[in-house]
Amino acid sequence: ITPTEYRNQLNFGLMEVSYQWALGTPFSEICKLTSIAEGNVVRNITQIDQACREVRNAARVIGDSALFQKMEIASQKIKRD
Repeated sequence: ITPTEYRNQLNFGLMEVSYQWALGTPFSEICKLTSIAEGNVVRNITQIDQACREVRNAARVIGDSALFQKMEIASQKIKRD
């Protein structure tokens, strides 16, 4: 797959929803931001947390403490409940 094809497959539709979750917005308010089913919103947020953990672990392995800290903070904000 070429970089252009990959870029065209990306979907940022739930970015604002995920960001609002990390800011602490109540889930009932988040659901008003999108017509996506609640289960898909939860799955998206869970996948973002998993990606943060993987990047955090990679940062630890390569010795990038700044990136490790950023991913740790992001993961904590996502796992607020």
